Amino acid sequence: YEYVSIGTELIEVVAIDNLEVMLVAPSNWLRWMQIGESFSLQVGELGQAFEGALIRIGGKVDPVSQTVLAWGKLTNPNEQLLPGMSGDIRFSELE
Repeated sequence: YEYVSIGTELIEVVAIDNLEVMLVAPSNWLRWMQIGESFSLQVGELGQAFEGALIRIGGKVDPVSQTVLAWGKLTNPNEQLLPGMSGDIRFSELE
């Protein structure tokens, strides 16, 4: 006798062959952040770094946290990467 409300997610299908990186960035980075900007992602769970580039930048700034979402694609992913892993991104612009 269980039920779910309309719009409730019942299942999530995840593919690991085409992972994207989602970044929550300070909105003042919009001054220099551009599509194609390269980055290095240090994945905490693996202790490894992966190279990538930005593919999308969100169109809305969160006024409370003053952040913007951005997405990237890794150029050297491997089979150890899994959805939900986290890490630190470094841009050459900030070094």
